[in-house]
Amino acid sequence: MRFSGDTLTTGNDGAYRQQTATAAPRVLFEVSASDHETLYVPTEVLGTVPSVGLQRLTSFGTTADVTVATGGTVTDTASSAAVILPANALVAAGGGPAPGTVGVRVTQVAVGTDSHLLSGDYTDVNGDPVETFGGVTLSSSAAVDVASGQAMTLSIPVSSRATAPSTANLYRLDAASGRWVQSGSATLSGGVYTAAIDAFGQWMVGAAIASPVAITGCVNDDTGAPASNVRIEAEGISYSAISQATTNALGQFTVTGRPSSRLLVSGRKGSFLTNAASVDVGAVTTFNITTCLTLPSSNGATMRLTWGASPSDIDSHLRTPDGSHVFYSSKGSLTAAPFASLDVDDVTGFGPEVTTIRRPRVGIYRFYLHNFSQSFTPGMTGSPTRVELNYVGRTVVFSPPPGEGSALWWHMFDLYIAPNCTMTLYRYNRWRADEPQNPNASTTTSAATECVPS
Repeated sequence: MRFSGDTLTTGNDGAYRQQTATAAPRVLFEVSASDHETLYVPTEVLGTVPSVGLQRLTSFGTTADVTVATGGTVTDTASSAAVILPANALVAAGGGPAPGTVGVRVTQVAVGTDSHLLSGDYTDVNGDPVETFGGVTLSSSAAVDVASGQAMTLSIPVSSRATAPSTANLYRLDAASGRWVQSGSATLSGGVYTAAIDAFGQWMVGAAIASPVAITGCVNDDTGAPASNVRIEAEGISYSAISQATTNALGQFTVTGRPSSRLLVSGRKGSFLTNAASVDVGAVTTFNITTCLTLPSSNGATMRLTWGASPSDIDSHLRTPDGSHVFYSSKGSLTAAPFASLDVDDVTGFGPEVTTIRRPRVGIYRFYLHNFSQSFTPGMTGSPTRVELNYVGRTVVFSPPPGEGSALWWHMFDLYIAPNCTMTLYRYNRWRADEPQNPNASTTTSAATECVPS
């Protein structure tokens, strides 16, 4: 991890900490790990509020040796991402002959599954917003350039929550700024974009977001007072892009979105997360979220579910200590019992679905998923499905265990809330043929009491 000139190393919990960072409106993280592609993530550093972020890295794709004199093709075995190198297309960086053999790695960036996998902040060199239809990272084992007059042919599989157009802009990441530089165009055929490129690096196909919508809203804390310095994120649900902003002293924010689209808007301040709002904007220039998001001061938990294009419908289920069952047909509430809510439900693939817990009751919260589509080509394992649990400032990620078979239910975890609000996580992470039931003895709201921090 490189940040503001310092090199940091994550601990056993995967976390890193920089205690002396200077406040700045835009700072670039360079995140790298063994067997994973490097991620470049811009963020804002606030002077008095911890800037907490979760970086998601992509595992290396396929590497193959290419004889420079004859050229060759390298294809990612996990996708249809590929690159074709003509004969004698490479030279040593800065000039001179290239090595006789160069290792070339091709990695698909599955942006449609998770928009956070793409480097940068979805802006071009002018800071204007863009959306993406797919990405690929292309690397070499030696410091080489593409020879003058030569070009490699890159294939970028479509991976987006939006319908991909027949032609799109081709962009290359400027790793120094974390912005995307347009470098020609790409043509779609058979679910793959093809383009001529003249360099290794991180590439994506996308489009400028024309006439972006200004989405306004507000955040209150759990006393109803405006919450300032909350980092807001607007993630496309019907398209693949993210925009960010920070609330002002009145708790107000403005983020941008694509016209005629659906977005998920949520916020974070330090280790605390707001609930999430799903908003549908039309062909307008401004859109206001009329109900303020709420930020807890303590004792909250959030479950965020994402997956691929198929199965089209995976459902989040939460059983609560008062006997409630929070899911798509009984979404709950954050202002009344059970003080747990399915904030966002998705039935068309990818997600995200967000479930929030507030004012925890003493007892067990049980969380699990249901393959509502009953589709296994792929199932939840091959989709792939991912759940992030955020609680007491900690993030735990769940991925499918082996042995899905024809199981429709995935019991992930139980979260026990003690009378003093201590949270204990019990990981089950197992498949079931039947639906998990409520583990609590109480079945009425009055029997479940709110915990009290000691």
